[in-house]
Amino acid sequence: MLIAAIALVVIFAVWNGWEWFTDGPGHRKPAPPPVSFTQRIALPDCGTHRYVREDLPAAQRDCMNNGRASGLGGELTVVQPTFEGDPITTYYRVFSTDRRVEIFTDASADRFGNAGWSHFYCWAVPLNYPPDPGCVSPTDQPDR
Repeated sequence: MLIAAIALVVIFAVWNGWEWFTDGPGHRKPAPPPVSFTQRIALPDCGTHRYVREDLPAAQRDCMNNGRASGLGGELTVVQPTFEGDPITTYYRVFSTDRRVEIFTDASADRFGNAGWSHFYCWAVPLNYPPDPGCVSPTDQPDR
């Protein structure tokens, strides 16, 4: 009876240890994108910038700024690796000057960080569209 109880405890310990090893820190599966991302309307593509330490190229910055000023809109993808090399992807979406900038951030591939997606709007964002997005100032956000 004692051997059966020990065997049962060992089986559960191995099972739970394996689950932690395959799904625990560093082994997380990326989260699926939210419906608000997958069903977003298409905008002119301003490209993808892989941020390592260089500034956003002028052509991509101008595409976004001109898209917003003209009302035609634009979408820019900025990818920045974490310290471990996992990609954090930010999608900036501009529509027109009278509409807020829509921002999606996909950190679901970050194995050691705050995994998941975030989605928010800003009236004003830095004109260089940084890889770590945020609203410029709460006073620039009339809806807050």
